[in-house]
Amino acid sequence: MTHISPSQIPATGEELARAIKSYRSDSPVTAGMEMELFLLNRDRSLPTPQTHDKFYKSVRQSLGDRISVEPGAHMIELKSGVHRDAVLLTKDLLGVLGQVTEHAAAHGLQVQPSSDLPGFPVGQLAANLVSRTDPETGKVRRVREIVDACKTHGWTNISDWGASTTSIHYTHSVADAGQMHRYAKVHAAMMPVYYAALENRTRENGVHDGLRLRRMMGARGLVAPYVFTAEDGNDFADRYVAAVQSNQILTMLDRGGHDAALPRPMTFRELEPEARNVGNLMHAASASWNVCRIKPIIDQRAARSGNLGLSDLLLEVRDLDVSREAVPAIAGWLQTLTRSESALSEAEIRLETLGVPVISNPRAAGLRTVAALAAVEISPRTLDTHFGDPRRNLTVRDAVEQVILPMMASDQSSASALGLWTTVAASPTAVFKHNAGAPHDSQRTALRTQAGVRRPSVELRTP
Repeated sequence: MTHISPSQIPATGEELARAIKSYRSDSPVTAGMEMELFLLNRDRSLPTPQTHDKFYKSVRQSLGDRISVEPGAHMIELKSGVHRDAVLLTKDLLGVLGQVTEHAAAHGLQVQPSSDLPGFPVGQLAANLVSRTDPETGKVRRVREIVDACKTHGWTNISDWGASTTSIHYTHSVADAGQMHRYAKVHAAMMPVYYAALENRTRENGVHDGLRLRRMMGARGLVAPYVFTAEDGNDFADRYVAAVQSNQILTMLDRGGHDAALPRPMTFRELEPEARNVGNLMHAASASWNVCRIKPIIDQRAARSGNLGLSDLLLEVRDLDVSREAVPAIAGWLQTLTRSESALSEAEIRLETLGVPVISNPRAAGLRTVAALAAVEISPRTLDTHFGDPRRNLTVRDAVEQVILPMMASDQSSASALGLWTTVAASPTAVFKHNAGAPHDSQRTALRTQAGVRRPSVELRTP
């Protein structure tokens, strides 16, 4: 069969919405994890693009597509396989990490366990980009095209974020649009817990950098408002697709599937008719960086026949701690949560009892989630920040003790994962925080100083 590029298959947002709403799967839930890492030379200087190229070619020979690039020459991403069991998922990802660490050492590099590099101004990190062409294929890298376009159009908050932070992403399958919406509300409502318990970035002036940077990225950055304002799964799909079609993009895929710079920021709807295709629709979808992101997988064989459908429907939980120690905690809890319909129902009920009404009043749940994220952003004792109903004296610690621990205990999850969360519940602050006492550069970029230290708005707007 002749290969047809996704950029040669016409598509509309309405077709994508219909595909999401009609998707059904009765397969067991599967999950995978991606882990972004920082690399430094042995003397803790930044590696050059040339050093990165040599390391990248070497590690790709061993791990293939398990490895991919990030914007910086001081970064790398690794992926697990797809699993049904959290222990196997953890073992797989840590096995890949071990191999990456060995390859890095062979090239005079060291893998960093934290999620930012406080010794370097972000401007320096943003200038230290990977090579423009892939050393294996000789083709221009998509990540460079996109980053270069961000700089051309002044989107430095996006390009700086991409080159200066790393995290773990956990992706799992869903049965249909309704279940996807329910999981999205639970994942979003738990984000204050994840940022508090798995805090992995520097605080400057007492402010959580990871949260502040995401807030600066606007509606693309933290919790998408439509997660809590959508009426049901179908409405969720419609609102998601509306947001995708409203996302401004700076590059598009041409007929050959190559990135081409746009003359100005444009939405999918504004592209020329021939450019409104599967490739560019998915490109616009990838330009959402919310902490809970939908990932529709297009069935390209069906699309070639003029029928836009999905081969899989995934939900991605983003921006979690990157440390080796946190991997089993993240995988263990999230697989407990996503293992079954009954686990999802239990999590919803437990959140309701804490005053985060994801079932009975999702809009109020959204407001309380944004308020809790604001509290975590400025509080040095993250586990003791407020969570849930403002009329009750509840904290993030209560969410760990009343949602995560009992659900993991009843699920018979691995002892190491449950033990880590038990330690979190007993801690005054984040257990996996690596940067306490790390030296900070007083010029940690205009990215930090632009936003000041204002408390973020708790307004939840309907798109």
